[in-house]
Amino acid sequence: MSDTHSLTSHITREIPDGDIFIHAGDFTRSGALQEVKEFNTWVGELKHPHKIVIAGNHELSLDDGYHPNKESRQIGIDIGHFLKKNEEINESHQTSKEDVRRELTNVTYLQDSGVTLYGLKIYGSPWQPEFGGWAFNLNRGSRCLDKWDLIPDDTDILITHSPPWDTGITAPRASSTRCSGASSPNTTSTDTSMRDTECAQMGKSFSLTPPPVM
Repeated sequence: MSDTHSLTSHITREIPDGDIFIHAGDFTRSGALQEVKEFNTWVGELKHPHKIVIAGNHELSLDDGYHPNKESRQIGIDIGHFLKKNEEINESHQTSKEDVRRELTNVTYLQDSGVTLYGLKIYGSPWQPEFGGWAFNLNRGSRCLDKWDLIPDDTDILITHSPPWDTGITAPRASSTRCSGASSPNTTSTDTSMRDTECAQMGKSFSLTPPPVM
């Protein structure tokens, strides 16, 4: 799952039981502390023994390098809920990153880090090439590559908030949001880029892009 944007109370579909629940980022609207608390409560009610979560571009409060004075602009989404408001940005920026992470008590939060479950090596990376002045944005090139180089070669499941290069996923300015040069795990779970489910074969690996469950 991904891109629930503090709308989990509106989810109408039943989430299937399983061993591992994965959320690939954008679980809040702006990363405000109350939004994080509400998500943590919701995900804690799921029956999955393990819940893995990474941040997305909306989790402003979890990005140590995010600054509210950065150029911010809409990214082609004409839905009021997703508009970045100054008060939301300021609140998220002023909240301690450590305080926010401490609220995620019901999940394993991955940020340039991994965990091994059931013999599967799972790695999470929230970074994306520059995309409208959001969180975890990096200039394309060496700064992105530095993050992809951190991904262990023996990763079984790679969770990112940016789809792999050339998987056919579409979004506003989609060509500038995809990642290239990363390792090739068996499975890659990415964000939705506001589109439907997509599964793309990449050699011996495949990329799964889950839809928001509403």
